[in-house]
Amino acid sequence: MLAVILNGCSEAPTSETSSIKNRLTKIASAGVGDSEVQTPAISIAVVEEGHPIFVESFGMADLLRSEPASIHTQFNAASVSKAVTTIGVLKLVESGDLDLDSPLSTYISDFDIPSSVTENTTVRKILGHRAGLNMASVPWVFDPKEPVSVVTLLRDGYEDTEPLQIKSQVDDKWNYSGGGFALLQLVIESVSGLDFSEHMASRLFTPLRMTRTSFKPEEISGSGVATGYGDDRSKIAPYRIIGSAAGGLFSTAEDMTKFLSCYYVKSDCSHLSEKMMALISQDTMQVGLDGIDPAFFGGARYGLGHGVHLSDNATLLYHSGGNPGFLAYMIVDPTAGNGLALLTNGENARPLMEELRAAWAETYGYTLPKYY
Repeated sequence: MLAVILNGCSEAPTSETSSIKNRLTKIASAGVGDSEVQTPAISIAVVEEGHPIFVESFGMADLLRSEPASIHTQFNAASVSKAVTTIGVLKLVESGDLDLDSPLSTYISDFDIPSSVTENTTVRKILGHRAGLNMASVPWVFDPKEPVSVVTLLRDGYEDTEPLQIKSQVDDKWNYSGGGFALLQLVIESVSGLDFSEHMASRLFTPLRMTRTSFKPEEISGSGVATGYGDDRSKIAPYRIIGSAAGGLFSTAEDMTKFLSCYYVKSDCSHLSEKMMALISQDTMQVGLDGIDPAFFGGARYGLGHGVHLSDNATLLYHSGGNPGFLAYMIVDPTAGNGLALLTNGENARPLMEELRAAWAETYGYTLPKYY
């Protein structure tokens, strides 16, 4: 179990932080362990006023090898990847290289993707899951040598996953689509001239010194990478995501503090201008999915690549994620610079994560969206 206080973009805040540290430590220590109801490991990152104040890991990154998790252990961030990808996309919008409302055919006409999709879809609609696209989640491949490209997935589908199609009228309703983010991966590559993972590294990870964060599968192997475990704590075999922009990010507690810190609009390392950051939460739509009780989502709203929650005193941006063997969560207040990230290698970790985020919210006086 390791803990550090990291240097932020300037001097760290002087407010008392022992309360949140003690509360989260107590909850996490009880939530990891060897019993069936405990999760193998969890990593926690907390920032305050744009500065990392608490980063710690609990439990085992690998149960068989008795390898402890550390703040440098890489976990799959699952759909939290979408929030990270969104920042990468909006950086291109802010630089003038990408337009939110131009048809995607403007940028990816060279790719063999049906024009019925590219001519009727925009970056804004995909970021907000308002493009009417299917493919709620992108598939994972357990054979790392199986040659399935993003283009092949979107054009032809893969096993039980249908090809990417517009299934409902654009802007008619919210329709979560990991396939849409895989499509944005191609847009980023076309506009930047770089492989998607290289673009994200050059525009985001390298400047922030997020040295253990990557969308590149070949960089995620060996020691220091958490093993994923199922609900019953059975080991999940390694796999790769087809369309890593949607769910293939691996990161660490230490690196997530750096990422969260730069949401703070007053920070020297702010991801985006204050105007662009505000745009994430201004263009929202109420969440709803066919066949799912709307009450399950608690009236949640989704903006550009982030859930948007209007707390009593703040607008919070958040995203959850789950892939085989891993759960992840992040929530941040860009105006105050407060944030929390959770990374875990157990599918049974949700109750623990619920308790941790509730403690964080109570400490800073926030209400929370439902965890879905």
